[in-house]
Amino acid sequence: QFVLEEVLRECSTGAAPRLRVCVAGRSKSRLMAGLEAAGRLCGVDVEGVGVELADVSDQQSVKTLAVKTRLLLSCVGPFREHGFAVAEACVLSGTDYLDISGEPQYLEAVQALLSDAAKQNSVHVVGSCGFDSVPADMGIIFLQDNFPGELCHVEMVAGHSSADGSSASIHATTLQCAVLGYANKHKLRENRRKILSKETPFPKYRPPKRGMMWKHGLTEEWCLTNIGADRSVVARTQHLLHQLEGRTPIHFTAYFGMHSLTAALRSVLFGVIFVIMGFTAWGRNMLIKHPTFLSLGLFSWTGPTREQLSQQSFCMTLTGTGWSDTSKPVKERGPPDIVRHVRVAGPDPGYMGTALLVVQCAFTMLKEKTSLPQGGGVYTPGAAFLHTNLITSLQQRGVHFSLVNHTR
Repeated sequence: QFVLEEVLRECSTGAAPRLRVCVAGRSKSRLMAGLEAAGRLCGVDVEGVGVELADVSDQQSVKTLAVKTRLLLSCVGPFREHGFAVAEACVLSGTDYLDISGEPQYLEAVQALLSDAAKQNSVHVVGSCGFDSVPADMGIIFLQDNFPGELCHVEMVAGHSSADGSSASIHATTLQCAVLGYANKHKLRENRRKILSKETPFPKYRPPKRGMMWKHGLTEEWCLTNIGADRSVVARTQHLLHQLEGRTPIHFTAYFGMHSLTAALRSVLFGVIFVIMGFTAWGRNMLIKHPTFLSLGLFSWTGPTREQLSQQSFCMTLTGTGWSDTSKPVKERGPPDIVRHVRVAGPDPGYMGTALLVVQCAFTMLKEKTSLPQGGGVYTPGAAFLHTNLITSLQQRGVHFSLVNHTR
């Protein structure tokens, strides 16, 4: 719904006057209701927007849909259950594809299994085009472009805040994706062997080791390990950019940042519950059925209200460490000697922010197709949009990339 609204807003600005938009799903009545609601909210006439029926359980209907379009945005999760059929249909039909998945196993499977076919059909497939993982991936690109030397490693802290001080639960579909991913984490290794080359020359110097919980010196947030998709996506980007551009890959670590010790401790306690319950099918089923109770209020099947979302925002701080002197080969350099910080900030990450991010990725792909990697393939946001104006477009629409607190 939020993606549709963002597409309508973008089209109403005259950004793509010849663009034809279509919504697709299983229920025509629900599609029409959502379309009409989006039109009223955005003040846009939706009479010219097409409506198509497609069901991921019916591969032929998905293929029929893919053949009719130039670019498909997939917004239906969990992607491990609903995503691959759509991505495959697009690749076989010659249709470019974007999604908002934050599920590493799914994203890596698409690259491992569909990249060759995508290249053969000159199709660009780009996953994780929402909050997972455009801010992190493009934030590193921004940091590299503004770094006075060469980066060695980046440490990211992703924070979240509310203007009115209130808290809002995350929709339980996010938890469901995490539960399914935890249950199938053993399947990651096979695909990673195919897509992550052992020959990629990462520097020998790594980010500092942190404890289970630590306080960030710049943001003063309490930090916990980020178990989301960012690390997987950034690692794939680094391998891809070394292959495509010959860039020196960097090490990357990610953390969640919380402003209060109480919130951090609640997250730690939920993490313990998640791990214990995640060991068994019964426990995983209970997590999905009773998310509010078992997550201590962090997740719910009702999710946040629009009023709550309007008060939410995200802020990522990326600390890059590298070398000022790049005259020697990476293997012969001493410890990194220079530090720079980048901040990426924007609206509510889960809904409005994700919709803004994926829609700008879509318009960038349509407008700057020749700036994407030649010949098609399966890519991460950083690898796909490296030579485009995506960051500029995001800056103009409320996702801000900035250099902060320069130190040496």
